[in-house]
Amino acid sequence: MLDPARDRLMKPVELVARLGIVPGQTVADLGAGPGYLTSRLADAVGPNGHVIATDIDRSALALLRDRAHGHAPIETRLVDPDDPGLSPDSVDLALLCHVDAFLPDRAGWLERLKPALRPSGRLAVIGYSPGQAELLDAAARAGYDSVAEAPELLPAQFFVMLRPRP
Repeated sequence: MLDPARDRLMKPVELVARLGIVPGQTVADLGAGPGYLTSRLADAVGPNGHVIATDIDRSALALLRDRAHGHAPIETRLVDPDDPGLSPDSVDLALLCHVDAFLPDRAGWLERLKPALRPSGRLAVIGYSPGQAELLDAAARAGYDSVAEAPELLPAQFFVMLRPRP
């Protein structure tokens, strides 16, 4: 997951730019694993922002903490597989990068995430292209609308930006 060769496929600089992060925001890296994108997200939110990195794997979070040394706004949280692990009204942007396909009940999990998103909050989902239809269906059932896609950004992958319906 931390192989530098992954940069060719993930285009992390372009990807983080596409997220539209504003310095000072709170961003959740959900299912962060060892933190492939977490430090880049921390750079984007800046010293007055905050990144919450969650995962179900304690050892992955320990590795992330070791790698994130010097990136002050990163907080790690061990979560249950069926719980996003975020407080209500706490996040400007949530990111699921290659995680949604592992959620046993996508629509239910996405529904539980909604309260954590601030009124202008967004959810960005990156996954492998064959799973986009399933993700969009689950998101619609959970009360989200697709507001942006970037098919040109990541080869063989999808990038979808979602917002909860009012």
